[in-house]
Amino acid sequence: MRFSVSDYFSAPMPQFTYRARNAQGGLVEGVLDCADRAIAIRQIESQHCIPIRLDMIEAAKPAEAKASKPHALQRKLRLLSSPEAATPSQSLKIPHGQLLIFTEQLAHLLQAGMTLDEGLSVLGKRLKHPRVEQMTHTL
Repeated sequence: MRFSVSDYFSAPMPQFTYRARNAQGGLVEGVLDCADRAIAIRQIESQHCIPIRLDMIEAAKPAEAKASKPHALQRKLRLLSSPEAATPSQSLKIPHGQLLIFTEQLAHLLQAGMTLDEGLSVLGKRLKHPRVEQMTHTL
């Protein structure tokens, strides 16, 4: 079997369609050529926008990403269902208003097709409340 470098570099880059909100709250839509979903999210964020929806244009979804996600999700669910996770510490108390904003924005990101990891990462960077940042890191 021969491997050609030109074959590797000539492979088409996956494309993602996106919808995002800019700093003024306006809707921004577009198409990005990125190696993966995480890079697409970073590109949208680098434009000072908050991703609302991000979909890969059906061409070639990486099979290994699909295969590894259930195992990671099961591990996280086990961690979240542990007794330590059931009783938050005093240091993680978050004001009701901040918690409401956090859950609404996380719901929008998940409905847009982001994974839980991606949504938590985006919110951890965007919401500047220290306890919210700590909570997203803990999750």
